[in-house]
Amino acid sequence: MTTTVQQILQDDHAVTDRLGAIFGNYPDRINERRAVYLHLLDEFENIYGGSDQAFLIRAPARINLKG
Repeated sequence: MTTTVQQILQDDHAVTDRLGAIFGNYPDRINERRAVYLHLLDEFENIYGGSDQAFLIRAPARINLKG
């Protein structure tokens, strides 16, 4: 399965732009996140088979559930 997300994660310029905007200018952190995301997509494919769509969604939030 080659998804758009996987294609983006293989493109160094796109990764630096997109993940750098989230994690800052820290190449080691960006590369670590890229590896994690690629592994996640591989595991998704192993579990659910070849799907035409896969999304990685970021939803940052800090919620105090204890009040």
